[in-house]
Amino acid sequence: MLIWIRLRWRLITLILIPLIFLPLPIIINLPQAKCGYIVIIISVYWIFEIIPLPVTSLLPLVLFPMAGVLKAETVAPLYFTDITALFFGSLAFAHAIESVNLHRRIALFVLSLVGTSTKWTMAGLMGVTAFLSMWISNTAAVSIMLPVSLAIIGEVQQQVTDLADKSQANKEATTAANEVIELNEIGVSNGHTKTRVILNASELEEQKTKVSVEVKTRFRQPWQRHDQLTVDRLHLKRFDDLRKGFLLSIAYAATIGGLASLVGTGTNVFVKGYIDETYRGTAFRVNFLNFLLFGLPVGVIMLILCWLWLQILYNRTEFFKCHTDPEDRVSQGKLKAMLVKQYKDLGKPSWNEYCVGIVFIIMILLWVTRDFGETRGWSIIFLDEYMDDSTVAVLCGLLPLILPNSNPFQKNWKYESIVQWKVLVKSVSWDAIFLLGAGLSVASAFKVCI
Repeated sequence: MLIWIRLRWRLITLILIPLIFLPLPIIINLPQAKCGYIVIIISVYWIFEIIPLPVTSLLPLVLFPMAGVLKAETVAPLYFTDITALFFGSLAFAHAIESVNLHRRIALFVLSLVGTSTKWTMAGLMGVTAFLSMWISNTAAVSIMLPVSLAIIGEVQQQVTDLADKSQANKEATTAANEVIELNEIGVSNGHTKTRVILNASELEEQKTKVSVEVKTRFRQPWQRHDQLTVDRLHLKRFDDLRKGFLLSIAYAATIGGLASLVGTGTNVFVKGYIDETYRGTAFRVNFLNFLLFGLPVGVIMLILCWLWLQILYNRTEFFKCHTDPEDRVSQGKLKAMLVKQYKDLGKPSWNEYCVGIVFIIMILLWVTRDFGETRGWSIIFLDEYMDDSTVAVLCGLLPLILPNSNPFQKNWKYESIVQWKVLVKSVSWDAIFLLGAGLSVASAFKVCI
């Protein structure tokens, strides 16, 4: 019975939830009760993913008109407003950044400059991830920074292993040089005990300070094996802590960067849509600039505090160190060389990278300078309130679909856009767009029923 329910719980919930709450609109025959009934159904379907999220997001188009809460002509336009256009334009341009690999070039360039130690490398990693997450989705920012982080972790692991081996080798060499060593192998043959000398201190030709001896584990004394295990555990724990710190830093930085700009995440765009819908006709409007002035300082403070906390938790040995050892300088040099090599392996920027980079800068400048609040920016050359952030987003999102993918002045040139429409359609998160429309529909229904 339990297995039968486990296999069909989604179907059971799909049917039972509307039936369980059906008395609510029947007994209380008011628009508020009908609206609440629909919101309960949609919320349960969303939370437990009874049906796919975009399918649930389209239910308000059907349920609100059927219940007499909102007209169909009122609900349908909410699924593609200027807010939806802003979100779509930012997603389209984010895909262009990913398609030309511009985000990886930005990441490696910054890390090659700051990657002199694990603490500053983590700071650079978090800064780049947060910056990328301001313009592209958090998932995309993490997906590009994760391979970079894993490469850094691999380099750190190699350095920790080399340091542990060198430390143990020096200790064993010093012990071998300062003591009279005689390692014997004892065996029994035909009832007689035989002893064979494996190594004698008199056979060591080098000076005490230059002795390098590899001692087999079976010849080590118990205290030697205990010391080796202790050293291995300490270095393994330090590496494990660093690995946790680097991976968590990417996740936290992506989340923090997403809240810093208006297009950083769909939640911010939804808030703008709700405020614009609720306070329509008032002087208060959310635009890219005033959201950036609010979100960026908060994001920077959170990023610094998060970095400090990760250092204390996972990298306190280096973070609180007052001086740099020669071995640390060598390790830092190797880490920086690895990052520089990865950046050089990308080669020179291509034509499409230059195009997307220039459009990226133009988009930011247009967003920031469109409206300064009491003083209008470049939008003053157009009719008042005719230009919005969505206009800039769609314009810059469409340009990669138009601009050529290669230099048109070279021989045998054939036109092909930087981003293909068929590829863009598959990469855009339509779930989020429909979810945004559903949220605006619910907000509009609440406004009508209050």
